[in-house]
Amino acid sequence: MDWCENCFNTGRIGRDSIITYCSCKYGKKLQQANFQLLYIKSGLPVNLTKLSLEDFLIQRNHRSGDALTPPQTGLKKQAKRVVLEYENQILDALKRKDIFINVGDNKQYSGNNLFFYGGEESGKSMLAVDILKTAIKKTKTSLSAYYIIWDDLLAELIPFSGIWEDLVDKCKNHGILCVDSIGKSDISYDNFSHVKARLNTIFKNRLLQNKPTIFTSNYSPQAFLKDPNSIFNSSIKKSLKIKLDNSCFQDFNTGGGYR
Repeated sequence: MDWCENCFNTGRIGRDSIITYCSCKYGKKLQQANFQLLYIKSGLPVNLTKLSLEDFLIQRNHRSGDALTPPQTGLKKQAKRVVLEYENQILDALKRKDIFINVGDNKQYSGNNLFFYGGEESGKSMLAVDILKTAIKKTKTSLSAYYIIWDDLLAELIPFSGIWEDLVDKCKNHGILCVDSIGKSDISYDNFSHVKARLNTIFKNRLLQNKPTIFTSNYSPQAFLKDPNSIFNSSIKKSLKIKLDNSCFQDFNTGGGYR
């Protein structure tokens, strides 16, 4: 067994409140284990926390492994570049500042919201989670990011009693919020007006405070912007739209009305 003279195989150096990770393999393992706990606390899917941008396939489909066309590869390259630029400025985003991303043709996006859209297995969630992981790594706190799937968010906001208040607080107050797989609600806001009110509380609060929000969807942003009942419109208008492929749904009718 290898022996580290610096940390005595504990992975830690120092005492009391001044403790750092050792540079040995035990320190690296301990640091990764602690980050994994923070990821879980922030709601990140375990399978995606084990991936990195190196696993984001640019030339092949994630599910089938089929080769992509040059235009499809171009979209993937652009998406990866945007994520890298965002992550380089993530501390500014967490401070509720607008960040600047080159979008080509001598144009820049100014803001801190992102909207990833494309078909199944296009890598939307992987890119979003990589950004959340970066936020947690750079701040060493789970309060920097929170992840939730749209279906789960709706389901937990329906009850009149329970943990919905805690969930609303998390969605309002965490540094970066990612709402994955947004689509048209399968509930009637006429019958569940309290759900719409709670959703509006979350997204309007984040907009007013310029807190970064990341969305992913199988639908194009136009599908939401055409829907007068969408609670995402203001947030999506402020977002940098990142297209990953051409297989996304253009409206809620072609997509079965949901997800």
